[in-house]
Amino acid sequence: MEIKNENYRNREFFSLPKRQQRYAGHIFGYQRLVDPNQNRNKNQTSYFDGSTGRFGSASLLNLEMLDKPFSYKLNVMRNLERAERKVDLVETFNYLIGLTVKKSHALVSFDADFATGEYGAVSAALKAGDTYKFKAVEGTVPGGDKTLVLWREMTGDIEKDNAALDAYFLSLPNARSFKRVYVNCDNNLLNLRGNGESWQVVLIDEEMKKRMFEDAE
Repeated sequence: MEIKNENYRNREFFSLPKRQQRYAGHIFGYQRLVDPNQNRNKNQTSYFDGSTGRFGSASLLNLEMLDKPFSYKLNVMRNLERAERKVDLVETFNYLIGLTVKKSHALVSFDADFATGEYGAVSAALKAGDTYKFKAVEGTVPGGDKTLVLWREMTGDIEKDNAALDAYFLSLPNARSFKRVYVNCDNNLLNLRGNGESWQVVLIDEEMKKRMFEDAE
């Protein structure tokens, strides 16, 4: 369906820094991009919400709410009306960091038994169930660094969530072989790093924000 005020939205879109254009174009890849400075087919439509004119508005990703990444939805303008659209955060983040994917693990879920050890540290033993959901992606980033991206769905109990994450990380046979590990939401993974190991942990939330706005003034 043709959007009559398409040109206005396109001007707003193309006024964004290039990084933000590429990012928005990726997460909304199901619609076509129209450059107002080029010849276009009148049936093409723009996906940018010109009513806000700002990247990072309520109509785009809320980076404070990445605790449910497997069911993340976004309010976008479609046919001149706002509509909810599911966003693939996993693929979007892979794109933002330039990840060449070597292995994309299936989404898995577990329940867990918990134990409190010395100094109150909580540990988890994973078992069959649906409470704790994880997805791991292995690959390399530009420069060649081996990279592991870990997504999980939070339950609201950060202590148990992090204990379950630790257990999942330790269940991956090559987890310690990566130079960089990305994880959504606050975690304690670095506590698992042993003597002589140098792998780093980076919050997806912070990295995504940096990548989205790195060209903004």
